[in-house]
Amino acid sequence: FKIHPMPRYSATFRASFDSVDSLMKCCMDLNILKLNPWSMDFSHVPGAGGGFNLAMEFAGFRAAVEKQVSETAALVLKKGGKKPEVLEHAEAAVFWKKTRDFGRKTRQVACRISVLPSRLGALLKTLLENPPDSPVEIAGRAGNGVVWCFSDNPALVETAGRAAKSRGGFMVVEKCSLSVKEKIDVWGTTGGTLQIMRKIKHEFDPAGIFNPGRFAGRI
Repeated sequence: FKIHPMPRYSATFRASFDSVDSLMKCCMDLNILKLNPWSMDFSHVPGAGGGFNLAMEFAGFRAAVEKQVSETAALVLKKGGKKPEVLEHAEAAVFWKKTRDFGRKTRQVACRISVLPSRLGALLKTLLENPPDSPVEIAGRAGNGVVWCFSDNPALVETAGRAAKSRGGFMVVEKCSLSVKEKIDVWGTTGGTLQIMRKIKHEFDPAGIFNPGRFAGRI
């Protein structure tokens, strides 16, 4: 991995979108621009306008960051983005802390889904079209196809699992009650790698006494 020096300046650009399509089209064009943001995250909260929020963090020399923010703002507005704003310093730090904690401390069930970035839009539509009884909060990374879903309804586990499978992705249950965990494999499907993992586990733990049943396939 690479180690980068602390940036001299950073700024966060935020905007909202009315639909999945407008969000994904904008993100695709932003990637083409090769702006290299440090973060490119989105979120959706039911009842908060019904749309998606996009946030991008830029860091480096002030002149370069300001140019990146300006180019981003121009494209986002062209693609239908609304309520653009720029956050700096303490205000930006507070925002990103809330983003990292999004749904994790307030909801009882949390699932992480990974799909190809090209299938991200289709996955989001599936999640929105097939919600469980309780509203589903969504957060994700537009650049790598990772999405988190949060709810108080255990039915989210089944819903998110179906959505991931339908888009060729994988799901891991990061948080749920013990009663739910006892009925499912929180690691989801493992494809053809399970037997390899079993053999490796057996080499290091032939008696099966190290955290039995805690990993994929109840290893």
